[in-house]
Amino acid sequence: MSSTIEKAKFRSEIGNTFTVQFNPTDIQLDAKASWATQDTQADQVKLEFKKVEPRTLTMTLIFDSTTNNSDVRTTYVNQLMNTFVLTEMPDVNPAHDQTAQGTLGMKKRNVLQTFEWGNFSFFGAITGLSTKYTMFSKDGNPIRAEVKVSMKEYINQDFFQVGGSRHNITVPQVKLVQMEAGQTLSGMASALGTTMSALAQANGISDPFNVPAGSILGLPFGR
Repeated sequence: MSSTIEKAKFRSEIGNTFTVQFNPTDIQLDAKASWATQDTQADQVKLEFKKVEPRTLTMTLIFDSTTNNSDVRTTYVNQLMNTFVLTEMPDVNPAHDQTAQGTLGMKKRNVLQTFEWGNFSFFGAITGLSTKYTMFSKDGNPIRAEVKVSMKEYINQDFFQVGGSRHNITVPQVKLVQMEAGQTLSGMASALGTTMSALAQANGISDPFNVPAGSILGLPFGR
């Protein structure tokens, strides 16, 4: 007995759904954090945390209309390209989120998308579509295409949902500090008004009495 193959989908924030013809053979998920070398003179090189970049998702989708020689552009590719049509939507830039009247500002942009495949879900903006046509009919119509899709994750900002409700997507705010030579976890916890065990547990430290100099610790903002 054969099981039904679950197809990957793109669901837009305004309710449109695009189902892929063939599931991708692979997807690539990249995460990146920016660190800079501290401009100090010392016998140890120290790093300073700058920011975490949005994750990126890339994949290649194949579309094929050789069974009936229809134009693969109108059958499949243009549906995906339509995700770049600019639509009057709530402005997702937090600096522009409120107008002087206290209402959501609007801006023309391409709508945000959720890529879903099985238990995997990725919410963000499609930032790139690169199409290569690899087969043509006798009359010159493209009948096979490879489309490279690039997405950038949308996180930690207010998101306006269809229907008028707003949903706050929040990420715990954490600052990173580096243990200096001679510092102890106990002394740092005392200065922060917490316990050594709580600080060790929050950072996955198994031996709180043996934390090497240069270790990076995450601390909640406000500490």
